[in-house]
Parts: sequence; structure tokens; C-alpha cells
Amino acid sequence: MTATHSHPMMLTISDAQALGRMGKSSVYRQAALGHYSVVKLGRRTLIPRAEFEAFLNKLPHAALRPPKDR
Repeated sequence: MTATHSHPMMLTISDAQALGRMGKSSVYRQAALGHYSVVKLGRRTLIPRAEFEAFLNKLPHAALRPPKDR
């Protein structure tokens, strides 16, 4: 697996927040629940992109209801 500059193999917490449209505490909570792993590199906390994307792809689709007529 190769990574390009625009698609790094590892995500920072900020990257994961932007990619998943979620808050920092949600990113950490989902990792704590075992949905993806995190690794430490010095002071940086990183998430493997493939694991995070797999987590996002497993999320259920929202069941949207059509708007009610007024």
C-alpha cells in the first residue's frame, strides 16, 4: 500500500475530525470502543487511514423521512 501526499496512510486527530465530520471527543471515544486503533509517534496520536475509512464505511445509513406537507 502506498501513500501520496494528499492521502497519507496515517491520520492526525484533526484529519480524522475533518474526514469523519466529527468532534475530537468522538474520534477518541470511537477509538476507545475499539472501532479503529491509534498509535503514538512521539507526542502525536495517529490513526491508520484504512481502519478509519473502514469504520466510516460501516456506519449505518440514515433513514430520512420525506418532509410533511403543510
